[in-house]
Parts: sequence; structure tokens; C-alpha cells
Amino acid sequence: MAARESQGLQIAVILLVLLVAALGITTYVFYAANDKSKLDAEAANTRATEEATRSRSYLAERNELKVMIGHSEETPMEDVQKAFGDDMKTFIADEGAAAPTVQNYRQVPAVMQASVIKLEKQLADSLRANTALRAEKVALETTYQTKLSEADTARDNALAAQAEAEKKMADDRKSLEAAQAKLQDDKVKLQGTIAQTIDGSKKQVEAANKERDELFTTLEAKDAILKSKEPKVGDVADGRIIWVNQKEDTIWINLGSADLLRPQMTFSIFEKGEVNIALATVKGKIEITRINDAHEAEGRIIEEEVTNPIMPGDQIFTPIWSPGTVQKFAMVGMIDLDGDGEDDTDELRGMIEGSGGVVAAWVDSEGNVKGEITPDVRYLIDGEQPTEKTAAAVLTAYSQMRETARRRGVELIQVGRLQERMGWQNTERLVRLGKTTRLEELEAEAQRERDFKPRRPNSAY
Repeated sequence: MAARESQGLQIAVILLVLLVAALGITTYVFYAANDKSKLDAEAANTRATEEATRSRSYLAERNELKVMIGHSEETPMEDVQKAFGDDMKTFIADEGAAAPTVQNYRQVPAVMQASVIKLEKQLADSLRANTALRAEKVALETTYQTKLSEADTARDNALAAQAEAEKKMADDRKSLEAAQAKLQDDKVKLQGTIAQTIDGSKKQVEAANKERDELFTTLEAKDAILKSKEPKVGDVADGRIIWVNQKEDTIWINLGSADLLRPQMTFSIFEKGEVNIALATVKGKIEITRINDAHEAEGRIIEEEVTNPIMPGDQIFTPIWSPGTVQKFAMVGMIDLDGDGEDDTDELRGMIEGSGGVVAAWVDSEGNVKGEITPDVRYLIDGEQPTEKTAAAVLTAYSQMRETARRRGVELIQVGRLQERMGWQNTERLVRLGKTTRLEELEAEAQRERDFKPRRPNSAY
């Protein structure tokens, strides 16, 4: 009986060992397969990242080339190609040819230089012709003097003959008078020829001078066109989000006291890596509540999408402020920030100056222009256009400021666009309730709202 129990125990031990070995082998196989899957996934992610980087690089290079030849980054390629063909036909088409002989902008200076050389040669030919006409004039004047001298000699001979023979005086006098009449006729004809030659020379000189002036005007116009095609710098991010506490609706940014940042400034939020902020979509808005350090500040989220929350690395931007610099603005028209039909010019001035900006020019209620629009003004903020019922002075000031901004290269921005891009929010934020919302969280949020005190702009900040 004991032998049977021992044999059963041995069999159980053997089965247990076999089960343990099978379990170990199975575990090893699963772990090996899992490691290989992870390595394959990481390699695929790396390749995808590299391809995305190359695609962004190619797109940025193409947009940069568009700007370099005088177009905006969003200009379609069909428009760029059409403008290129028009430029070629306008400026460098051969005389009598239907199409230009060059097919790229790098050849334009050489072709234009050849055209200038050709025109200079034509001018030199005209000058040489003018010199030849002057020489001919001198020759005609010499001939005239010679003939005049011959006439004087003939007259002297006639007088001598008169002294020798009084008898022949009448005949000689007639002959002399006839000769004098002929010489006078020749003199008149010669003077007419000289006058015509001089008049023709003057006309040729005037034509050459006119052609030279037209050439200089053409060169100046082309130089202005080339300068107008120089690239311009667009909007860039002011800073970025370094941390987000979604539970408390709190963010931290990489700007602070050293950047002249102030509490209560508002910013628009853009996706991380966005390279064209001027055309990008705003994903949220924040307001600065506290300056922590030289390059760190804390703020609160005043607007964001649940499906696209604000994340670390997102970019922040406002058109009325730049780190460490003072931006200048001008305002014109009725500024209505909250849609109540009342003018909010003073409120917008306070917002700009409270954010470290300067309002360089605006129009008061009587139509008087205060300040001046200079080329260093960043934007002319355009409100609602005055109507026919508005005072004539206000309407005149509106037109004058817009024209001054155009002549001095100041960019025009609508009030609504400015509000969106500076992150300005007029209404109270809504509290989003959910299944996990707790009463103590709502009370804490309400307490923070009560503790936050609005700050009035202070020029001595």
C-alpha cells in the first residue's frame, strides 16, 4: 500500500515538473513576441516622424520660394505660374516675339542689362549724329563767310573800275547791283538752310534727351517693382505653454518679468509646431494671473475645446505685445468690442496700454486726429466705418487715417480679428458639468474667480 502511494506521488511530481516547464516555455515565447512587436512599432513611429518632418520641410521651402518671388505663402501655384508668364512677357520679351527668351527670374537682370546697353548704344549713336550736324553747320557758316568775302572783293573791284572809267560806271554799277542782289539772295537762302539745320539739331537733341529720360524712368520703375517683391516677415509666436493643470484650468508659460509681461494680459493658443500663425486656427485663449519669475508666469484657461485641449508645447500669441519690446497701434472708426452699439475706443486703449503697448494715434468723438501714424506703427485697428449721418469731421478723419496708413505701409486689422488673435474674452466662462464633477471643485473655482481682481492700466507699471 505504501509502495503504491509512493509511486502515485512520483507520478504527480513528474506531471507538476512538466507543467512548470511548459508554462515557462510558453511565457518565454509570449515575451519574445511582445518585445519584437514593440521594436517594430517603435521603428514604424520613427519612420513616420521622419517622413512628417521631411514633408514640413518641403512645404516650408516651397512657401519660402513663393515669398522670395513676391507672392504670399497661400498663393496657389497656378497663380504663381500665371504671374511668372505675365512678368516674362511684360519685361523681357524680345521685340516682335510672342514669347520671352528666358524662363526664370535669375536671367532677368542679365536681359535687362542687355536692354540698357542697347539703349545706351542708341543714345551714343544719336550723340554722334548730333556732332556730325554741328560740324556741317560750321562748314556752312565758313562757306557763307567765304562767299561774303568774295562779294566784298567784287564790290571793291567795281569801285576801282569806276575810278578808272567813269564812262563805264553805269554798266558796272548795274553789274555790281545784280551781283549784290544775287549774293543777297544766296545769303538769305544760306541763312534759311543754317536755321533749318540748327532747328533739326535741336529737335534731335531734344528727342535724345527725352529718350534718355524715359529710359531712366523705366529703370526706376523696374527698381521699384523689384523692391516691392522683397519678402516680408510674418507673425511669430510670443512664447509657449510649459505645463497645464486641466483639473484647475491653470497653465504656466515661458515668459515673465524679464519679457515685460503683465498680469491680465490675454493670449491666443495655437498648435505646437504651427509655422504660419497668420492663417492658423485659434485652439484656445488664456489670461495671465501671476508673474512667477523672469521667464515664468501662471495663467488661467478662459476658452478651449474639449476635443482639442491646451497641451504643453502649444504656442501663445497676441498682436498687441512682443517680449521685451513696445508695440505701437492706431485706431480709427467706431470700436465696438461687446456688440452693444456703443463706442469702446477708451476701453480698447486701456487694454492695449495695460498690455505694454502704445496707442500712437486715434480719432476723438469730434473728429480730431490725436497723435500721428508713423511707419513703426504695427497695426491700424479698423472699427466700423462712419455713415452719412456721422459728423463730416469724423468721416474725413476716418478717410485720412486709412490713406496715411496705406502710404506708410501700416497693416490694417479689423477689431474682431484683433480680439480673436489677442485672446480677448467678453463673456463669463461656462462651467462644464459631468458625471465626475464635485461640489468642492466648483466652490474652489468660484473662490478663485472672487479672489481675482481686475487691474486698471497703469503707465508706471
